[in-house]
Amino acid sequence: MNKNYVILIILLLTSVTYNFYLASQSNYLIGPCDNQDRYDDHETEGAIGIKKDEAKDLVLKYRNDFPPEQNNERPTGYVFTKRMFDKIFMHDQINSVTLDLVTYHDKVSLVVREYKTLQTKLGGDESDNIYVIQSFCPDQCSVW
Repeated sequence: MNKNYVILIILLLTSVTYNFYLASQSNYLIGPCDNQDRYDDHETEGAIGIKKDEAKDLVLKYRNDFPPEQNNERPTGYVFTKRMFDKIFMHDQINSVTLDLVTYHDKVSLVVREYKTLQTKLGGDESDNIYVIQSFCPDQCSVW
């Protein structure tokens, strides 16, 4: 093998190895899944996990209590996309979002904002990954 190629391969391997070393020694790779700065040991409250059947019953009860003809055709639920959450949680200190009810183009909507809180504790049954979110508003929400 040509001596120049051997030198290039050694330089390339050295560079790759050094970059991996740097990444492991710093916050170089902080991203949406790095929770090192998001949570503290003294978390309080947060969300309560519930079973899928309980969530279904709660939604149906609400929709029966407030049918469309009584709530001016307002929505009874919202969909949050992962793409939105990926953007929100890119900052390594952010560990929650706030939700504010607003009227947007004459429809009830939500404003979603990144937020840092100590109230991130999960409780209840987490097996179905369905949660009732505890409200701390207006003290800990609002875009203001």
